[in-house]
Amino acid sequence: AGLALPCLIEVDRLSHACSSPTLAPLGHTVFPDERTASCPHCMPMTIFESIIRGDMPASFVHDDAQCVAFMDIRPITRGHVLVVPRQAKQTLVGLSTATRQHLWELAHAIGLAQQQALGSHAQHLLINDGRAASQTVPHVHIHVIPRYGRDNLYTLGRLGWHITTLALPYRERASRRRKLDALAASIAGALNAPKPVPEIA
Repeated sequence: AGLALPCLIEVDRLSHACSSPTLAPLGHTVFPDERTASCPHCMPMTIFESIIRGDMPASFVHDDAQCVAFMDIRPITRGHVLVVPRQAKQTLVGLSTATRQHLWELAHAIGLAQQQALGSHAQHLLINDGRAASQTVPHVHIHVIPRYGRDNLYTLGRLGWHITTLALPYRERASRRRKLDALAASIAGALNAPKPVPEIA
């Protein structure tokens, strides 16, 4: 039998040789829609897939058959959550209608849970849908970013910090993880709390 060579995937005009069974080598991004399905090294390719598989830590707010939601490790504001479909698609168009609807419904519900649990007043539902929209992780995800009122300058500053630190390595710290876990538990508690039944006039 001949020697099996690693597949080559054309990414941003760079020929990238698949070599890792978990993540693409640092500095190269292999987008889900550009994978070669027959290559055993092409899965998974994003940090979100590794989190969903349980290979990397995360502070989960929600987990179901279609989507997961967990705390952003570089939050723009306190309680910043990412809502992510289990299916690895780069943009919304690659998801089924049912999954897209569920994704947005879950993001909306998490925004309301943030208000109840954290005292936020409103929220951004933000998605960078593709590389040209400054997408940094090539896997559909919705940012649910709480806003607390009179926090415009703070939020803009944190947004700049968030963007500039994305390329830096992240160091897992027990104290930081405990805080994220506590926020996740608070939001999850509000998300899963029984909803009042409206009275019929």
